[in-house]
Amino acid sequence: MTELADRPPTAGRPRPRARASADVPPPGLAFVIHRQAGAAVPAAQIAELAQSVDAAVTARLADALQRPVHWRELVDALALARELDPAKPGRELLRALGEVRRVLFTVPGHQRDCDRLWRESVCIAWGAAAIASLRRGSPGTAGIAGLLHRAGDLIVLLAISDIESQQGRVLEAAVRAVLIEQFEAPCGAEIARRWKLSPPVSAAMQGWRRVTEARSPSLEAQAVYFATLLRANSQHAGISAPGLAHAAHQAVGLTVRESVAVEDRMAAAGDVAEIVK
Repeated sequence: MTELADRPPTAGRPRPRARASADVPPPGLAFVIHRQAGAAVPAAQIAELAQSVDAAVTARLADALQRPVHWRELVDALALARELDPAKPGRELLRALGEVRRVLFTVPGHQRDCDRLWRESVCIAWGAAAIASLRRGSPGTAGIAGLLHRAGDLIVLLAISDIESQQGRVLEAAVRAVLIEQFEAPCGAEIARRWKLSPPVSAAMQGWRRVTEARSPSLEAQAVYFATLLRANSQHAGISAPGLAHAAHQAVGLTVRESVAVEDRMAAAGDVAEIVK
């Protein structure tokens, strides 16, 4: 099952162009960051399940889904674009990260995917914060948006897990993927509202998927988007993506050296994510 943890941005599907562009992912990386087409899912089946998912999502959001108690420690660390040291991550920061992991990244029956997505989200959070800091954006806004960039997906998966438990069956991967895509945006917006996130954070949480389509996306949304690309590139090091550095430079002004530095920060953040309980 890979539709959640390995699911790439829905925006930015490659379009044929003669040369690299700032708003188009490099073609060498396209099949890595874009979900492969799956088997056709019967519309009637989706329509029936969508009603159940809608009710389950409502129930989940009505539960004690509140912002973590030690949220401020996490916001402060990202706002300062502070590099994570796996040897000395800091007790308060680990506590705050642990609360986020328990609230959002724990889904019965799908924990392996959630664990992979947890590491990815922490990496992207610190990568986006670093990019925003380098370009005089808001590292706190970009970092929190990066950490929660798939929060809507996770709420939908929690609802699907509830349905699977009630019905005593596991939904097909293609069905889960369609349901997640249908409900993730409003769920992400509701989390932003319940957690009282600032409008810029909420906008970047939603906007990173549409960076390549937006006329003037915020720098923070671009930071999240390019952090997801850098993360995908680092996970598939054997795949050549010569246009990635050029696209990052054109869009947010990153030099090759800065891109490497951001990837190093993301790798350190991933190591810290592994020790968060």
